[in-house]
This record gives sequence, structure tokens and C-alpha cells, in this order.
Amino acid sequence: MSIWYKQPRKFIFPRVIDYKDIEDYLLKNFEGGYPVLVSSGRSAIRLLLSTFWDKKEIKIFKYASQCVVNACLVNNIFPSTPIANYGDIVYHQWGYPITQQAKNIFIEDACDTFYKIGSKVRRLDSRFEIWSLSKILGTQYGGVIWCKHKSEAEIIQQIRDATAFSAIKRLLFTFRLTSTLMYRLWEKLELNHPRLSKIQLSSLYSYVIKWDAIFNNRQIFLNNNIELVKKLGYGESILNEKLLILNQIIPTVIILKNNKLSYNFKTIKAHMINKLEHPQCIEIYPYLTSSIIKIDIK
Repeated sequence: MSIWYKQPRKFIFPRVIDYKDIEDYLLKNFEGGYPVLVSSGRSAIRLLLSTFWDKKEIKIFKYASQCVVNACLVNNIFPSTPIANYGDIVYHQWGYPITQQAKNIFIEDACDTFYKIGSKVRRLDSRFEIWSLSKILGTQYGGVIWCKHKSEAEIIQQIRDATAFSAIKRLLFTFRLTSTLMYRLWEKLELNHPRLSKIQLSSLYSYVIKWDAIFNNRQIFLNNNIELVKKLGYGESILNEKLLILNQIIPTVIILKNNKLSYNFKTIKAHMINKLEHPQCIEIYPYLTSSIIKIDIK
């Protein structure tokens, strides 16, 4: 079961949109960085490592997904997992922010963190922060690199614009889940081709400019699901429940305790790697993809 919402497939009348249109919207509506639009979160990591990382090793977060590991390996950079600190790449897992301060963070992975309009990015004063629009908004593609320095944002834009768009990558995307070979072929192209097509830019723009409406809709959806899981028999605490109800966090999942009680809805066992003191197995409720409540998030 996926934990990330996917927008329904629908035709969007193409408009003449450039990267700058989307980047200007993000720059106007969020604080603390300079945005660069790329094709995905994984291509963003690969691009940042190949351009600005000059060491043979990089410290990443525990239980990092394979796409993060592959983005390191394709640059011949060895990823390692530190025990005592958060490392060079940290992860705001499922949209729950890390609050402990760390120094010299290279990348904040906020791939599924849904910010409210007007929020500050790079909350840990990292050099870069990345978003995955496909995980946040439910689109099929799109990633954002938030840069601390405008000069570095301009360098990334130049590299992206000098890269050819891969039509083969787009074709392989459709078949990437049919076999391991197809997935590897697609991922290799995705990591090395951060550019988006005009049609993709037009589609992304149509969702990004509705950011506030989508956020407000997600708030209602989240609160309805918190109320529902309690009605269905869950009587224990929910992680950060007060912040969720006050709409200060809009996460991807609702985090429950790790002991199964007599409640009547499906959960997933997963590892919480950053928010708690130590990584541990917990139960999560993927309210965005649950069959309990269905809603068209627009």
C-alpha cells in the first residue's frame, strides 16, 4: 500500500509555462531559500552531490530509501549511516520535522513535508532542502531544490537547462513497475536528466498555483481521519496530536503506537527513524490512501 496520495489522471489544457513561472511563485510564497525546479527529489539529490559535494563519503539518515542510496552511488560517493548524529543528509520523515539542531547539514530531505503558504524552508539552516512534488501534491513528477545561496541556485539552473529532456525516460516511467530491469533503466535516466518537458511544466503549474486550496483541503481531511480512527476503536495517543489538530503539521501518515489494539482499520508497520529517540517499529495509518474515507484533494 502506498502512503502518498496520487492525483487522478486528467487532461490539463497546455499553457506556455517556463521554470521561472513556478520558481517565482514558490519564491514569493515561502521564505528562507531560492527554489530550483527539477524532475524529482532523487534527481535533485544526485544533482546536488555531483555539483557541490567533493568528498568520497557522505553520512545519510538511518534506513534511507534505495533512491537516496542510488543517488549517492551514481556519483561514486559512498553513503554511510552515523550512529551518534544526524549526518550530512537528514530526513523530516513523513512530514514530521526534526527539531534538534545539527550543524553543517548539506541537505534537508523534506520530500513529503507539506508546508503552509508563508512558511520558512531550511528550518535547520541546511545548505539545501529538497521537496518531492509527487509526494506532496500527488503529481507524477516534479522536485524542488531550496538553496541557501542565490548564486548556487543559478548554477543548478544552468546545469538543468543544459541537460536534454529524455523522452525515453518518460516512456519508461509508465512501465517502471513491471520489472526490476525496467525500474533500473528508468531510474538511471531519471537521476541523470533533471529537466522537465513543456507539458510537464504546464501540468505542475496548474497544481502549484492551487497550493493554498490543496493545503486547506488536506487539513480538513487530516482532522476528519483523526476523529474517525478514534471512533473506530483507537484509544491511545497519536504522535504530535495537538500540533496536527492545530494544523501546524500536515503529515503523510498518522503515527500510532506499535502495539495492535482492537481498532477496525488497516495500519502499516514501519520504522520511525528520526522523530523518536531511537529508531523503532511503529504502526502508521496512511490516511491519504485509506479506503475508509475517500476525498478528491483538489
